[in-house]
Amino acid sequence: MSAVLLAAVITGLGLELTPWREEFFTEWARWEGTGAKHNPLATTQPGGEDPANPYWNTFGEEGQYHVRNYADEESGVAATVTTIRNGYYPHVLLTLQQQAVTNAEIVAAQIDKWGTTGFAVRLRAGWSPAGSTESPPAEPLATVDGGWLLAIERRLDRIEADDRSVVKDAWLGPELTKIRDRLTVVEARDPLVLARLVTLARAFSLVAEAYGALAVIGEKAGEPPAAP
Repeated sequence: MSAVLLAAVITGLGLELTPWREEFFTEWARWEGTGAKHNPLATTQPGGEDPANPYWNTFGEEGQYHVRNYADEESGVAATVTTIRNGYYPHVLLTLQQQAVTNAEIVAAQIDKWGTTGFAVRLRAGWSPAGSTESPPAEPLATVDGGWLLAIERRLDRIEADDRSVVKDAWLGPELTKIRDRLTVVEARDPLVLARLVTLARAFSLVAEAYGALAVIGEKAGEPPAAP
């Protein structure tokens, strides 16, 4: 990760270089965890790629997305600034302008859209610059008020955050999204705590499907499946 490049992104956005903004970007890049050249936030913005090795990785159902390797820091900065300003991340930009995470859920949703799922989980857990950089603790699976559904969703987020090959897998990534969508439907249809408890077994079966899919991939690769 290049601190110089991230600092250039901040100034490229027309913002003053401050410790708050530096910490926000450093934490974001830490959770992105990419090895892409001059691209610490793993943007897929085209232009300025290294001609000898333009792509760090490729993902999507049809392999249509590419995390770029850029030829130099200037190209990487320009691509990252362009992506942040492309209209899909207005609350991320507002957060950087205000130096305050005023609506963690909305900012996290836009970070999810970017693809840095682990950082989104971090924000939802209440992190903001000048705080700890330790990983957030795991939530209990069930809570008195029926928040078990949110806990399951966040554990799925951690599966993705801990194994980026899972996130980028052309098949499993969309399957995890389908599971999350189905859990959301369950929550919408069962607003009462008792009704949610009745559907708990169904939610567990969906999570088991995700682990089962991981096991199948491991077997195809000639590796023994990992225990859930």
